[in-house]
Amino acid sequence: MKKITMGLLFGFVVGVSIAFAIGLSASPETANRNVMISVSGLPSDRTVEVWSGSEKLTSFQSDQPVQQLVIPYDLDKIAIKSPPLQHEVYNEKIGKNVSDNIEPGVRYFTEKSEYDLAGIVKLEVKFKKQYEITFGAAATVQAANANASNSILDRIQVNPVSKNGFYDAGATVTVTVPEIDGIQFAYWIIEDASNGNVSPDIRQFSSADNPIQITLNHPINVFGRFVGEWEQLPDQKASDMIVVQNLVEGQKVEIIKDGISILEKTVETGVTEAKLPVVDVVTKNQLSGVQIYITAPDGKTVIFQSPVYDSLSAGNQFFF
Repeated sequence: MKKITMGLLFGFVVGVSIAFAIGLSASPETANRNVMISVSGLPSDRTVEVWSGSEKLTSFQSDQPVQQLVIPYDLDKIAIKSPPLQHEVYNEKIGKNVSDNIEPGVRYFTEKSEYDLAGIVKLEVKFKKQYEITFGAAATVQAANANASNSILDRIQVNPVSKNGFYDAGATVTVTVPEIDGIQFAYWIIEDASNGNVSPDIRQFSSADNPIQITLNHPINVFGRFVGEWEQLPDQKASDMIVVQNLVEGQKVEIIKDGISILEKTVETGVTEAKLPVVDVVTKNQLSGVQIYITAPDGKTVIFQSPVYDSLSAGNQFFF
């Protein structure tokens, strides 16, 4: 194992900065080099780790003065890392404390995964803050709610692409859902994933724009809602209502004739369908040449409209 010694170069460092000053030590017997480390871009409470392959050489706090290492002459590559902040949380299921990430979806990443020390006189290592974007989806088919299959999640396209889902803070990504046979994209739900709550600067139902652009000012979870295509179901003879199924609370359902809304209903909390009375429940008059329009809860999503129906009457059911 390579022998590593640590020394401290006293001095005051403004903002946390690191520089590597490398030179052969005077003793030919030891054949070591002095490496002076200084880092920028990290908060003052972070830990900095220096690695050679799978071996951690040393670690120090980012608010300490410049660090000086004495490394073997033949060590020509090192990696600089800053691990996530951890705290102990009691897990009732296993009956003991476990480590938990204080900042989920946040990491500080160096501009290079590894630094080549050969011939380097001075080297500055800079960290940048990155946020993670994650995805989820659910689909409703014939009134049965189920998690969307991996094939649906795999179809969601992100540009630019990130292999691990992390992007530089402030980066903007474009999210697109292509056409999927038998399933219709409805809308996005966007959440601040750093604490599990909806961010105050993002409406939960953020519109059904497709594609949609998202700026990462914090970790974000993007949830895609998918529904089935329009389908007319067998009549419900005992009903005096027109029933539209496969909805979520807050959606508005309208019967439109000649561009005018003649019937309207908002889906209530905990309900997955809307029941609209016919114009005259006594005579059960048919409605001719009409469409059914649905908008998502925020009112700014794309309007999903059914085909034109020759007639609607009490007992008709429709699956969206």
